[in-house]
Amino acid sequence: WPHWKRVLADLEMRMTRATYSAWFSGSRALAQGDELLVLLRSEQAVDWVQNRLNQLVQRAVTDVAGRPFPIRYVADAPAAIPQEAHP
Repeated sequence: WPHWKRVLADLEMRMTRATYSAWFSGSRALAQGDELLVLLRSEQAVDWVQNRLNQLVQRAVTDVAGRPFPIRYVADAPAAIPQEAHP
């Protein structure tokens, strides 16, 4: 998804460096239809971001893209990525 680097820059400004590094370092985002698939480095990161940081991510995505997107978080493992997802 072409806007993810800008979303990450926005998130980095909204949280501590430690929080950003722990949960978003190495993350990627792919467009899958009208949904944004955010790939995080582990199931633990998926759980943490989904339950504690989702509202912040939603706000950053909306601010950068100019509209809200449904977001789905998955661990960045080949089996977890749908074949039809596009960067």
